[in-house]
Amino acid sequence: MKIIKSLILIIFLSIGYCYGNSEISNGIRKIQESMKNFEVDGCKIVFDKVSKETKGFKENCLQTYLSKKNNGNEYNFINNFVRPKVESLLEESSFLLKRCNSDDYDDNHLGLERGQRLRDFLKEWSSSLDLLCNIVISGSYVPMVFGLDNVKKSRAIIECQDLDTPFNHFRDCYDAYCPEMVVIPSGSFVMGGTDEEHRALGVDEHIWPWDQPRHQVNIKKKFAIGKYEITLRQFREFIKETGYRMPIGATTVLRVYNNRTGTLDTRVLFTEGLHYEAPGDDFAQTENHPVVAVRREDAREFAKWLSIKTGQTYRLPYEAEWEYVTRANQGYQYYIWGNTTEGGCRYSNCFDLDSFDRFQFKFDHFECRDGEKTSARVGKYLPNQFGIHDLLANAREWVDDCWHYGYEGAPCDGSRWGEENNGICYFGVLRGGSFFYNTYNVRIAYRNAYFSSQARSSMWGFRLVREINE
Repeated sequence: MKIIKSLILIIFLSIGYCYGNSEISNGIRKIQESMKNFEVDGCKIVFDKVSKETKGFKENCLQTYLSKKNNGNEYNFINNFVRPKVESLLEESSFLLKRCNSDDYDDNHLGLERGQRLRDFLKEWSSSLDLLCNIVISGSYVPMVFGLDNVKKSRAIIECQDLDTPFNHFRDCYDAYCPEMVVIPSGSFVMGGTDEEHRALGVDEHIWPWDQPRHQVNIKKKFAIGKYEITLRQFREFIKETGYRMPIGATTVLRVYNNRTGTLDTRVLFTEGLHYEAPGDDFAQTENHPVVAVRREDAREFAKWLSIKTGQTYRLPYEAEWEYVTRANQGYQYYIWGNTTEGGCRYSNCFDLDSFDRFQFKFDHFECRDGEKTSARVGKYLPNQFGIHDLLANAREWVDDCWHYGYEGAPCDGSRWGEENNGICYFGVLRGGSFFYNTYNVRIAYRNAYFSSQARSSMWGFRLVREINE
């Protein structure tokens, strides 16, 4: 009988079931190991390995651990943080595996599935798993689990706001973390770009469908949007109070030595060691610069925190809201300032002659100078007609919608576009441009996504919408 029991135990353990945090951390490390060698093995092999390793970890180790329910910090962390991340990784890697095996796999240099982006996907996810694994090993679960539970409403709430007057500026509290908001009235506009615009600005035909067809959108309800992008100072307050933790590493612009040519090349690469406080070379950030190197989920968590602090509802803008605000009742035009590149340096922190001097990258650049090589303090440039700053270039901005490859079937009421019409919700949508975006990527209609929920870049930040109840 003892021999039989021993054999049963050996078989039970050999199939990978988990009983403690060491097995959880080991399982995470195995997933990370499966993410290596993309350059050698390629898309199909690597994403097959990642999907299988992640699925095995979820269905064996993780589910077994979670079946032993308890209310401890370790259990809560693994259930509330590790489990959702593993499920998301499984969905994303399985989707990309299907795309790698598809006849219409898109490896175009601008494609969302191109090799460089898939390599970054693996690095982004590995660093996020690294954070989870290190927390499991250290046992430092608080405040990751309870960060928002202890947040208290501000004692400096500003009462009796004028939310009826269009374009009125207001703040919900006197605290420095409360952003200045602008009331945006309801209205209508036509969303998207045209073939004429694409030809005039030299937009690659590969991405023409992404902002078409043009369609009428009726914004039925007023809302408020941030006058500026969320700043480093405001984000620091969120981190300070909640203890919120983020993975290390971000995509940035680098000058890299080329062994073959003996010259420096400019590359956009995921780089270890970067974070929102140190997002890259030559980033002389002040507290009034936009916070960058944040994921869409980090922006959403900040919005939840600010909602608790103010008692109001803050969130990321919907894509239609963002474009409605940016077009600002000016009719159809390519940029905030008109249809030519002249004036770009007055309204936006775009890829200009200063940026070109710094990065030596052969982009179509703006023939002007603004003295900035990377991000600039918010509000340095002229606002648009609604009084909103930095919409087209400083930091690119996360919006809340799911990604769609075009506007077929898009909602016409300004609402969030979700899973309907084949929406891909784990991949975030970005609008606007940044200091490293060329002339046709800072136009109003430009939109794209990054195929990784863990994507973050020294070029990306966010601003918030505040809902107005009527």
